[in-house]
Amino acid sequence: MNGMFGNAGGGDTIQPPDPHRYRTLRTAEVVVPYMPAWHLFWDYWVITDCARELGGWEEKQALTIATEIINTFRRGDRSSIDECRKVARKFLGDKVDSHHVYDGDDGVLVTAVGHCHIDTAWLWPFDETKRKVARSWATQVDLMERYEEHRFVCSQGQQWKWLEQYYPLLYDRVRKKVMEGRFIPIGGTWVEMVTGVFLQLIQGHKYAIWRSIGKTIHVRSTILRITFRLQE
Repeated sequence: MNGMFGNAGGGDTIQPPDPHRYRTLRTAEVVVPYMPAWHLFWDYWVITDCARELGGWEEKQALTIATEIINTFRRGDRSSIDECRKVARKFLGDKVDSHHVYDGDDGVLVTAVGHCHIDTAWLWPFDETKRKVARSWATQVDLMERYEEHRFVCSQGQQWKWLEQYYPLLYDRVRKKVMEGRFIPIGGTWVEMVTGVFLQLIQGHKYAIWRSIGKTIHVRSTILRITFRLQE
């Protein structure tokens, strides 16, 4: 896809897009996914990740459960998918299909939240970035409406401004989620910059998004993504 908007090929990745490049869509299918199979896919993904990364007894337990899932699955038999998910719960617990999966007595060591690393300017036009921000953030709002536990962080003031300017209805939906504490501004910079850190912080904090949602947001974090030239 980058070849449509930049990264034109030929071995040199820093090139403008080819304006004469076209694609033809010949066929398309509308399908309804079988959600138990979709959930099993992610159950298995998480368990095998644990088998690769955790080490020790947890690695062995995850590998044992993953193997049992493979042995339980019968191709073409949907009932085996439910059986496989029951096996997965031995490792993931009974609350895996609910936001209560995060409930527990143990202290939280790591919290994972959603984030889109959207280059404000790279190998595509600004207009494509604006559209990508709208598509990505609309998806996050939709996920929040379906999954109570979902949280999302965003880090570039310029993209907030574009959303407010070009997609006001979506901006209002996002603002509502900010008020709920679920769509979370972080970083405080104008864009994810290569240099000019302090100017970026000043401009990012000055932007009205931190005030226009109806309450003051104190940004206590800073993201230094793709910041290669701090030594300069």
